[in-house]
Amino acid sequence: MGGLARGGPIKVSARLIVLDANLANWRAARERRRRLERELSCFVTPAEQRDLLATLDRYPDSATCELRELLARRATRNRVQPWPAIRPVDPHRK
Repeated sequence: MGGLARGGPIKVSARLIVLDANLANWRAARERRRRLERELSCFVTPAEQRDLLATLDRYPDSATCELRELLARRATRNRVQPWPAIRPVDPHRK
């Protein structure tokens, strides 16, 4: 009936326990990331963001990679770059 655990099949109840634990871990990690994103949202101005990045530079990448990823994702999400083909037409342009 599926995978083996120490030489025997895994019972359905054990699979459900593992699934439930994995879901709980995923939910906790998602909530932690959301809380971190809310805390990072207070750094609004370019000067505040530069100060934050300067502070992060003092720590190893292994300790700051998640923060940098969230900051980069927020920066790309907030950047609006219109497509050239959708740009409004200038009636005075020849």
